[in-house]
Amino acid sequence: MKNRACDELVMEIGELILRCEDYQNDLWWGLSVVGDFAYGDTSMTGYIYYYKGGYEAALPESDTMRKIRALRAEMEKLEEKSWHQCLIHITRPHYKMNIQFEYNEPERWSLSNKSLGGIGEFAERLKPGA
Repeated sequence: MKNRACDELVMEIGELILRCEDYQNDLWWGLSVVGDFAYGDTSMTGYIYYYKGGYEAALPESDTMRKIRALRAEMEKLEEKSWHQCLIHITRPHYKMNIQFEYNEPERWSLSNKSLGGIGEFAERLKPGA
């Protein structure tokens, strides 16, 4: 992704995620957010991963999904194909951000993916570094 508009959207997405009230403490080491566009639906899933272990479901503001949608549209113009899902990770202490895109498997990062088991296994699968 070597496009100024895409780079700017990625930065804006990261800023919007980190502004979320649920993420305004020092207790977490990692965040995951999935933007899902599979089958014509639009949804977001997210988790906070704590230093002391465990996780909690949490979503950033809805503006984040608008920016993710804009990134998808911009990338579609460049690549002439669109992705089904994106998985965004942000980790501390350096606030490193990583984004993966899924073009082939529409349910790769969905709880409905039968290979994932229950919610615990799903959260583990989305965990940064997993």
